[in-house]
Amino acid sequence: MAESLRREIGKDGIRVTVIEPGAVSTEFTANMRDDVRLAVEQRLGEMEQLESEDIAAAMLDAVSQPPRVNVNILTLYPTQQA
Repeated sequence: MAESLRREIGKDGIRVTVIEPGAVSTEFTANMRDDVRLAVEQRLGEMEQLESEDIAAAMLDAVSQPPRVNVNILTLYPTQQA
């Protein structure tokens, strides 16, 4: 979908970037059932997750490129994420 959009509006100088973050430290699990929350926390283990600032910095880098440059996909994973 993003690629089709990029092709359609790119001629107007509008850039489209897909952001694909890995594990991000959020309050996502706060309202989950206990068993689900524990399973997620166990899967993540002690892995240092991305912070929102990490994603914001990558986004800023993408939109700071010259107008002739389109960053199609930003994939960000914590270093320890397999």
